[in-house]
Amino acid sequence: MLQDLASSPDPRPRYADLQAAAPHRLTDGRWIVARSDDVATVVASPVAVVPPGHAVAPALARGRSQMARFSDGPDHAHRRAAAVEALDEMATVHWAEAVGRLAAGTLAPGVDAVEWARQTIAGVMTAVLGAADPPATAAAARIVTRALAPEAGHTPDDPAIVDAAWLAVVDALPAADEVARVNRAALVHQALDATAGLVAGALLARARGVRGGPGDVVHHALADDPPVLHTLRDTTDDLMLGDGTTIPRGAQVVVVLVGSDAFGVGPHRCPGAAVAQALAGVLVGAALDAGLEVPAHAPRYERRANLRIPARLVFQRVSDVSSPTAS
Repeated sequence: MLQDLASSPDPRPRYADLQAAAPHRLTDGRWIVARSDDVATVVASPVAVVPPGHAVAPALARGRSQMARFSDGPDHAHRRAAAVEALDEMATVHWAEAVGRLAAGTLAPGVDAVEWARQTIAGVMTAVLGAADPPATAAAARIVTRALAPEAGHTPDDPAIVDAAWLAVVDALPAADEVARVNRAALVHQALDATAGLVAGALLARARGVRGGPGDVVHHALADDPPVLHTLRDTTDDLMLGDGTTIPRGAQVVVVLVGSDAFGVGPHRCPGAAVAQALAGVLVGAALDAGLEVPAHAPRYERRANLRIPARLVFQRVSDVSSPTAS
């Protein structure tokens, strides 16, 4: 089943089957599009819009309505510009120094690499974006991320706690106006889990024999086992694909991102890809410089809708990673 692919030990054969198939309707009524040319058509189409998402706490719902990620048309362009401005500022950041200051003393055998990556990413990004108390802001950002992108079976946090966390993140990030603050907070949310998943995938690739510098290992993981597997679009009008298939108005479309370059196509193309890859490379490099790797065995994955993130990866000394022992 599609919802199980993110937690599958190896979803690649199933995704290869989907990429070989024509667009079609799933048993639950949604459509699925996986061939690269069809994916490009959907994500670039003005009639394929981002769905509103599941219910969240009231203040966070208002914030989500101002995020570039959840808007289209002129509103999206304005909000995206606020996010891009922040990302342009990040492009000048010396990530190795920022990660080194935050991660000092936190890298050790027995530490969960996924949890370490999440803590470090949230702390570094909130610090770079100007939070006066990065650890507190990072902790609040993680509550927001759990609410916006929950794991299946996760017991939701109390709405009052979620709203307080959201407002704390927005208020902590200085910017010219509310839209800019909201979209800076959204950058932390969007980067947190996806980049942690990329770090975990790169560490696994390294453990399984992929060599090269940290950036090379990150690029391999992006191509071979990416952390973001698909996205959703709702059609506001009939949408015709290149082979003549028409996806009707009012349909929800699952757009498979694995094996395509959709992150660089369309109005919602990822503006933070370079920053995420740079940050992931620095985290992987920090772990390797500390003499740490993770076991090469297939881990258990979180039950996420479209994010591929190991539930736990325990750091071990490189000299100890000689056989696939369970973590």
